[in-house]
Amino acid sequence: MRKGEKVGKVQFNTNDKKQKPYDEVLEEYCELCKRRGLAEITIKGYRYSTRYFKKFNENTMINRNTILDYIKYLQDNNFKWTTINSYIRKLTPVLNYGFEMGHYPKVKVQYVKGQKEAKEIYTQEELSKLLEKPKAKDFVNIRNWTMTWVFASTGIRRTELINLKVSNVNLLERTLLLNTTKNKTARYVPISSSLYDVLCEYIELRNGKNSDYLFPTVYNTKMSTSAINKELQNYNLSKGVLRSSIHAYRHTFITNAVNSNVNILLLKKITGHSSTTTLSGYYNAKINDTLDIIDTIAPKSDKRHSKFTKIK
Repeated sequence: MRKGEKVGKVQFNTNDKKQKPYDEVLEEYCELCKRRGLAEITIKGYRYSTRYFKKFNENTMINRNTILDYIKYLQDNNFKWTTINSYIRKLTPVLNYGFEMGHYPKVKVQYVKGQKEAKEIYTQEELSKLLEKPKAKDFVNIRNWTMTWVFASTGIRRTELINLKVSNVNLLERTLLLNTTKNKTARYVPISSSLYDVLCEYIELRNGKNSDYLFPTVYNTKMSTSAINKELQNYNLSKGVLRSSIHAYRHTFITNAVNSNVNILLLKKITGHSSTTTLSGYYNAKINDTLDIIDTIAPKSDKRHSKFTKIK
């Protein structure tokens, strides 16, 4: 063996062979994620976030500097640094899988640094407008109003609300049972006094079976992510509020809780944030503990009695 032959083989072996198309590697990885039990929305996120990478990578080989080149491509197309980092986080697991399977060389992962902005939250004035009882008494308006109350009063995620069934509402114990969660762990969320009033009248008007979705379409079917986004965007505009982010309700809820000095472990129990700390793992919050503090976080209605008439 001549001097340097082994080094040359190691250095150039990976780049010389034909690479597997990214689309195929992506589908392999998504299938693996399904078998591992990852949430469907997480898997969709991998496909959605890497669509620009497929355009960028159309006629190029993946190499050590691929992510750096991809960052420049996104910057040249005027993407915000936060969006770029989000795309990189979704792309990296796929490329790492490709490396483990021997399809790609090891890729150097880097992120873009930028000025962090304050999380978007709703102002008290905006919340007052959005939580005011609608004059129109049709199903869509009442449903959207009630959904707004749930988001503002619990901080639950969009997917968690979409999958709520009528049977998941326990008005006697003032709890919502969330069976479809991000971390695959069901949890109970307390219902504030004001949200209790709103849910009581909505459930009576909705008049659905226990197996029905709590917030369905007008055809009594499950709402899609795009549908609920559009519905609440229109609802907010009808109330004179330009902001329409559903996730901003979660930021608002958590911000108000922290400002009210709510126990951080109880807050994690309510919002469903995962924690690997020993203290959090041993802490066993009872639902009564969360009920004691929920009224200090959630919005409050002006009146206790409903002015709604039943929909015919």
